[in-house]
Amino acid sequence: MSNNNITTVVKLLPNILTTISICAGLTSIRLGIEGNYEMAVIAVLVSCCLDGLDGLLARLLDATSSFGAQLDSLSDAVTFGVAPSIIVYLWLIAIAGEDISSYSQSWLWVPFVTFAICNIFRLARFNVSIQKKTNFQNKGTFFYGVPAPAGAYLLLMPLGIDILGTRFSFSPSEVILPVAVVVWVLSISFLMVSTIPTPSLKSIKFNLSKTRRVLILISVCILVSVLLRETCIFLLCLGMIYLVSLPFFFLKHRKT
Repeated sequence: MSNNNITTVVKLLPNILTTISICAGLTSIRLGIEGNYEMAVIAVLVSCCLDGLDGLLARLLDATSSFGAQLDSLSDAVTFGVAPSIIVYLWLIAIAGEDISSYSQSWLWVPFVTFAICNIFRLARFNVSIQKKTNFQNKGTFFYGVPAPAGAYLLLMPLGIDILGTRFSFSPSEVILPVAVVVWVLSISFLMVSTIPTPSLKSIKFNLSKTRRVLILISVCILVSVLLRETCIFLLCLGMIYLVSLPFFFLKHRKT
């Protein structure tokens, strides 16, 4: 195999990761239909990780392309729009049981369709902004509106609370009313298509001495250990931190 062919295969790696992300998103739908909600959530979270890695890898390998950008956008629409909507809807219908009529079930689908459509609107707006080189992302320092992976993550939080409740033998399903979930879904949908500034990892900048670098690496080891031991609790806490940061981030940029 020539060096040119090797280089071509290496530059395909970002698109390969994106394709795997789509497969994970579609698999999460199947798991949700089967009632395996915990594994469905994990499949979506795997897609979130792959979504971050494919873009980073494309920039490191200088393998960015129009095809890759469109593939990534379509992947986000399926994995972070369609898949979470179906999973959470099926879960909500399952916990409601006989307490909800088939007529009400059909109405419960409306907010989840809204979420999926808002996700697609956001992705379309982002694609247009890249083509026109507008200030939609502000050079990566922050986003306008909640990005698609974060929106899917937030949408899955009520389901995560229910999974955690099953583990600790309490029943949040009786507390998590369908109306509350509907309000939550519509709120996340609004945040995705809004122009509210939201944090990006690239906005976190600080000087690192050699001592601080070691401390950060140790902290990462501890966090990964906690993630592997208490995955659900860790992810819910991470979601709460993100939610709490939104108003502070908004006020910070409003002053600037």
